[in-house]
Amino acid sequence: MNKSNFFSLSFLTGAAALFLPGMAQECRAQADFDNCLPPKVIHHFGFEDAVKDDFADDTLTIDGRRWRFHNARIVSDSILGIPEGRKAVQIRAGEPGGEPACLQLLDTIHGAGLTFQIVHSGIDRLINRSRCWNLEASMDGGQTWAQATPAFDSRCEFAWQSVTVPVLPDSGYVFRFVFHNPDNNMGSDWSILIDGIRVTEGDYAEIPWYVQPGNITNGFSTASDSISFRPVLSGSSYFFGDEEYGGRTSVYVKVDNGEPQVFNTMPLDLSITLRHLSQGKHHLNIRFYDRKLGRFLDEAQPTDIDFYVRPYEQIQGIGNLLKATPGKFYELTPQQGHDILVNWASPTRAQRWLYDGTGGILVDDPQFLDPVRQYVPDNMMHVKKIRGQLVKVSNNLMLRLDTKADIDTLNTKFMFTNYRCDDLSTITDDPEAYMGTPLCLAKVKLSSDNGVVRCLPNEFINATDAQGNTMRLENIFTDMFTMTSLAQADSIMVFGIVGKSFTDGTPVLFPLSSADSPSTGISPVADKGQKVGFHTFKGGMTIQPTRQRVCLATLSGIVVFQAESLQQSHSLSLPAGIYLLNGKKIVVN
Repeated sequence: MNKSNFFSLSFLTGAAALFLPGMAQECRAQADFDNCLPPKVIHHFGFEDAVKDDFADDTLTIDGRRWRFHNARIVSDSILGIPEGRKAVQIRAGEPGGEPACLQLLDTIHGAGLTFQIVHSGIDRLINRSRCWNLEASMDGGQTWAQATPAFDSRCEFAWQSVTVPVLPDSGYVFRFVFHNPDNNMGSDWSILIDGIRVTEGDYAEIPWYVQPGNITNGFSTASDSISFRPVLSGSSYFFGDEEYGGRTSVYVKVDNGEPQVFNTMPLDLSITLRHLSQGKHHLNIRFYDRKLGRFLDEAQPTDIDFYVRPYEQIQGIGNLLKATPGKFYELTPQQGHDILVNWASPTRAQRWLYDGTGGILVDDPQFLDPVRQYVPDNMMHVKKIRGQLVKVSNNLMLRLDTKADIDTLNTKFMFTNYRCDDLSTITDDPEAYMGTPLCLAKVKLSSDNGVVRCLPNEFINATDAQGNTMRLENIFTDMFTMTSLAQADSIMVFGIVGKSFTDGTPVLFPLSSADSPSTGISPVADKGQKVGFHTFKGGMTIQPTRQRVCLATLSGIVVFQAESLQQSHSLSLPAGIYLLNGKKIVVN
């Protein structure tokens, strides 16, 4: 074994098995193929019985060992995607008190194989700066530290990391997960989750055998009666394939008390589907089986996950969705007169932003990345039907999909459908009225509190209009809104979406792009006052509450109803025909 003072990557699986059918991985733990078994786990660090609700620096004793939490806490919200069990440690990026954030084991342990999970979840998946996190070990009580190479993997939603710890026989060490930002260029206040920490016996790092359903964690909820996942495997000594080629290992997948699905091979494109699921709570169990020994391998780590199938409600219009109950599932369809358009999409993200004139919402789809080749789609996309769970994460509402969206690609070049804002006080005087609204801040100057504009993760930037009004920007789409010469210009246009800061809940704009003028190919923007929420019914229509002036007229110009604003919904009985609502044609049957 290499005894040099650094970590080495031992084994890492992605979102599918790395073994082709009929191929056998060399068993390096034992020379005898017939006796090749999973390694013994001597330490399994869990946080199920511990409580720490804040990010204050503190030391906790968990399972008889001391841990230091610096800018870290223990979380249990299943919305975050807890990798294993009910709880995980959330470490927030930053250097409070001038010391990097960390989760540190203070008591010495033995065993060279160290395996853990790193998860990018919720809103923080938008930032996803894995290279800022390192695993470090010390054999002298924390005086000197050896750093892991490479940095944490971010290619997989629930990435297992396995490393070899460079220890001498019978020596002990401590370790820590620590924020690493020597160039001060990665921002702060975004976070990762750490869970499933295991240490194996011996001075060579054998990796625990483990199978995890990709993108499905404990507490997972869906409104679908079937779910599919790709298995994420850990380990370096199991043997899949036909027995004539030396294969002996199978994976059993079982839901509740049903018949198990058995897999003797693991092709790279394997997808496991669980069908005919009834509403309610279900239990998923995944285990390794050794065909040669004729038994389940209790030495391997089983996967036990509770998940839920929920009912869903049909709802029309994003405005109505924003007023619905978080935690429930909804099937969203367009409201009459208001097409739901994809207002932003990126091939590097599993997120999109939808808008329909009545409201806007961020959509998160853990199973899907947009198959576009540019930062925005080539053509406009229209949503016919989309279903998921309405969740509130980091102060903002989000629709988390559980089925593939029904989206049409239109024969129209993609355009931002943003509203032009020349006076920022319009937004800052009543920000709640504009939550989820796509805006184009026209003719603004960018600055920062410290005098240097930096487009870093979660960095705050000030936008000032010609009248001297200011609005804060919070940069969460850091691969989209980057430092350019435009940021130094006296006057630019910034395109983004109104939301609430992930850190303090204050109103902000999440910037997506900038331009020196509308002539750069970004579409002309509209006047928000032209958009008023409504729905029609047989013999009439209902106009939704609005701060805007409302005017309903016939095609011949006769005013049927008008008001400077509406504090509550207003219903009208109308003859069948075509009407103009603030200049927009509306059909009443």
